Amino acid sequence: MRSPFEARTATLAEILGDPAGLAAPGYQRGYSWTPTHATQLLDDLLFASDDPDDEAASYFLGAVVLMHQPRDDGGQAMRCDIVDGLQRLMTVTILLAVLRDIAAYEDEHARALVAPYLLRTLPEVSRGGHVADTVVLLPNASLATFFRSYVQDAGATATMPADESLPGPAERVLAVREQLMSALVGETTHRRRRLLHFVLERCFCAVISTHSIDRAHTIFSVLNDRGQPLARGDILKAQILGAIPATRQAAVAGRWADMEQRLGGSLEELLTHVRTAEGRTRSRTIEDLRTLIERAGTADAFVEHTLVPYADILETIQRCGTSRSLVPERIDRAVSYLGWLQGADWVAPLMVIWRMNTGDSDWLADQCERLERLAFGMRVLGLGSDKRMQRFKAVIDNTRNATPDSPQNPINLTRDEQKLIQFNLKNLHQRGQAICKLVLLRLNDEIAGTPQRLDPAGFTVEHILPQKPGRNGAWRTWFDDASVRERCTHSLGNLILVTREQNERAKNRDFADKMAIFLEDADNAPALTRHLAGLATWTPDVVSAREERLMALLCRLWKLPPRRAAHGFRPDDPAVAVPD
Repeated sequence: MRSPFEARTATLAEILGDPAGLAAPGYQRGYSWTPTHATQLLDDLLFASDDPDDEAASYFLGAVVLMHQPRDDGGQAMRCDIVDGLQRLMTVTILLAVLRDIAAYEDEHARALVAPYLLRTLPEVSRGGHVADTVVLLPNASLATFFRSYVQDAGATATMPADESLPGPAERVLAVREQLMSALVGETTHRRRRLLHFVLERCFCAVISTHSIDRAHTIFSVLNDRGQPLARGDILKAQILGAIPATRQAAVAGRWADMEQRLGGSLEELLTHVRTAEGRTRSRTIEDLRTLIERAGTADAFVEHTLVPYADILETIQRCGTSRSLVPERIDRAVSYLGWLQGADWVAPLMVIWRMNTGDSDWLADQCERLERLAFGMRVLGLGSDKRMQRFKAVIDNTRNATPDSPQNPINLTRDEQKLIQFNLKNLHQRGQAICKLVLLRLNDEIAGTPQRLDPAGFTVEHILPQKPGRNGAWRTWFDDASVRERCTHSLGNLILVTREQNERAKNRDFADKMAIFLEDADNAPALTRHLAGLATWTPDVVSAREERLMALLCRLWKLPPRRAAHGFRPDDPAVAVPD
């Protein structure tokens, strides 16, 4: 009996090289991946492609379910509908487009290699008597034109749409594109070419194909909805506990259960941080843990002398910023601010620093504050997760070598990095909205004089001078010069923190109306917003003065070089009345 579906293993080159091409059916959701998802994928791919110990390294991207749509004339399918795997395939397409456009002027081999997997002549184009390039992967109708214009066409990833109000899926495409571009543009040509070959030739999917929509959705449901997958943490637990003698298994299992309870569930997060802290970051997790167990001598010794101490440290870190915190205030503040950052790449170096401490809380506080400064600084610099991880690894190595106080310690920002941070701060919202909000929250606590414990998720960044002010009214009177208006709009001095509901109500209203909305509950408003109370006007001089004062505060906070105040800076202006 003929099977109702076909299953095979295929490389991405084989999937994207299918003569029929791929399409998102109308029922598919829009693009939903975020820069965090894309960064994790890129990190995994870079780690796998960089593995010096495995010439046959590969990466499994998961299952892809395709439905072949037969043509009326019985010929080859014009396109295959992507029933499952669309998000991954679109993200890979964005990655390939970024690699193509970076290579356009420096690596003709890479550019030519990737081009056919983005645009080529497909059957339905040549069938009508003319030949033209079309896309290999066709998103749903609402996103297709945008995706081609800003991803798939040659040079598309270097362009930006003029319209700032984009639908959510289009915004996410741009955000992922910019994140991947930022992470890869600073890499060497050799490393990007190696990554490109790896993505096309060594990334595999389990491809399941059928000709029936009902069967396709049954397969999709089985893959996504049924059963409880075995977590990697469960596999690691079995590996470790299984290597312990029977006479000790009950006792160690009890220690394991205690750690799980204290850390709130699976120990996979702990194990991930431990392998990084112990210098294993470029290979496979399970193999890395085996190596660490061998280094400890026995699985029992690994649990007792490595895992348990790190679990205690991680629990202490997790308590910071809560009523259950057990550490001095300086340490608590620095670790709480680190916890705002998306991702946890800072945890492993902090665990190593903590474990190296001999009981000197002042020394530990200094190291926590330096790590927080580095972590925020790298975000302001726009460094991708791979570069951040390399820097944190250098911090770990330096700490292990017992030279944390050396001027060359990579935990310190270089002079050039400090200058670039100052430059990026002036229009930080344009460079990265997420880190801009966190920088404003840091400033808010400095102005308040004590942590206000604001939840970053509850606030958004608002431009006091609107990004698109109406043609009439005070905004155009106060900011009549277009170039001055553009500079002031994106200035750090023009930004405050408000709730999303306040932001929606304020929009393009005039200054007095905005302030009335933002300060209607002044006692609970962020200090950064509250200190604007009493202002009657919002002019270029006020924006510039406030920018200078906020910049001076950040320079003091992060020990950046002092800046010369711009002409017109008035320290007595109420708009900049923040503490010295």
